[in-house]
Amino acid sequence: MFQPEHHWQPAAQRCHAIAGTLPPGPHRAGERLTTLCEQHVTAAEPSALNWLWPTCPECLRAAGRMPENAP
Repeated sequence: MFQPEHHWQPAAQRCHAIAGTLPPGPHRAGERLTTLCEQHVTAAEPSALNWLWPTCPECLRAAGRMPENAP
């Protein structure tokens, strides 16, 4: 079975990558999280709209999904 090394969470007006598998339920609004880009952020209230926030480019790089030389 595939086990992801990280999951994505809206926080600080961006979608950030969080190390580890997704917990059994969503992160609670206000929960403090450490991102793959090494920021300490507060999880946003879950909504359909905050998943449309821009993805953090530093998290994309840390997750290995964007080349180092991309803008």
